[in-house]
Amino acid sequence: MKLDPDFHYILHIIFIEIRATKNLKKARAMADIVHNVPNMIRNGHSADRIIEEILSKAKHYSAESYFQRLLGIPQTPSDKAE
Repeated sequence: MKLDPDFHYILHIIFIEIRATKNLKKARAMADIVHNVPNMIRNGHSADRIIEEILSKAKHYSAESYFQRLLGIPQTPSDKAE
């Protein structure tokens, strides 16, 4: 099982964000957005499917542009407005 380096990076950053924040709501949102990633990797989901899941959950928390930047996904002008 090969792990995409983007997922190592995003999980690393999110764990730091969760540890550093004093905002419990933000910590819970960050955890909710990525908590399925390790299981999806384990179950052989494609990188595209995992990214789709992350961005879908991130959109729910109005954090899609943040996660797009973490994943290196180019943003459209409407994405940058978030």
